[in-house]
Amino acid sequence: MDLSNDLSSETTRSAELERRFDELESRLAEVRQLAMQSSQGPLHQNTAAVEHLGNFFHDDGRNHDTWADFLDFGVMPEERPPTSPLFREGPQSSRSPGGTTTTSWHKAIERAGTRRRLLSQPSIYDMDLLELHSSVRYQLLRQSMTAGEPQQSLDTLVQKMLYLLASDRYWGGKRRFWFETLAFEKLAPITRYQIMPTVEHYQAIQEEFQPTQLQLTRYHWPMVDWIPYASLRDKIILHADEIDLAAVVEGTLESWCLESKVVVPLHGTLHETLVYYRLSEYLEYRRQQHADPASLSGTMSKSVETEFVLALRQPTQVFKLERSYFDRFPMLFCEDALAKGQYSPVVIQQRSPESHQASISMSVLPTSNTG
Repeated sequence: MDLSNDLSSETTRSAELERRFDELESRLAEVRQLAMQSSQGPLHQNTAAVEHLGNFFHDDGRNHDTWADFLDFGVMPEERPPTSPLFREGPQSSRSPGGTTTTSWHKAIERAGTRRRLLSQPSIYDMDLLELHSSVRYQLLRQSMTAGEPQQSLDTLVQKMLYLLASDRYWGGKRRFWFETLAFEKLAPITRYQIMPTVEHYQAIQEEFQPTQLQLTRYHWPMVDWIPYASLRDKIILHADEIDLAAVVEGTLESWCLESKVVVPLHGTLHETLVYYRLSEYLEYRRQQHADPASLSGTMSKSVETEFVLALRQPTQVFKLERSYFDRFPMLFCEDALAKGQYSPVVIQQRSPESHQASISMSVLPTSNTG
């Protein structure tokens, strides 16, 4: 009799777990369905790979140990292509000369006869975030309802999730960016709030990532929340039907710049001028420095390297976007996010001993942003 009662209780607990988890997923079900129907190409042909969490409770004779895979930093089934989104073939779309995007996603909404505001088509980055958000929620729910389940805090699960994103399963092509910039440390609070939006988690978000009223009241894809300029986030949401979100995300990662003041000789006197350095050049230099020092075409001055190190460790955002980013996406222009000054290369080209000595003799003053 006791055994029967135990089995009955376990069955009831499992049914309740399934019901509550399905309720948590219901808000995302519609947008996922639209996204999967509108997407084409090799990545989306195997919808089971992307939708495996939605089918987690349907027994097909296999052992769906998805969360065990997650803890081992291998969350996806073996059939998922282990490639970076930079090398994945995205959804089919066509871009007009004005920078707008027409996709099957938008056409499906038009066919429905609605006049609602259009969402941008989700990037692969957004689909990955939605998937792992669900994995974290599921684990929190499971360990709270299953006796003897190892207890892990939300902070621990978020940290594991973010580091998983930098693996070859997901965004390995940008691994150096995420690690060198310490980006995950700054993104952890907003990611925690995305997964569990409580007042406590909201108050812990850094000022530059604090959601705006528009973010709180209008649905948007999760990668938008990872952009550290409120005005830019609002522009992306307001112009959702005009942009290719994947291009915006990747363009943002490639366009960060660090402003600096330098003193240069001009007509026999010293003048202070504003310049900016590209973060992408700094990261590439660091990569070559570690992988193949002989391939370096020049050197980075210690003053510039020090500025980058200090800026990357700032708790607040000091990097801004190069003007070419806003030339590409003019509808997103934000004065506060624009890097000012003249472009200056990170690497000093060593054409001759004389020119090299003249270059490194330039005095670099720290910006007010980096203290």
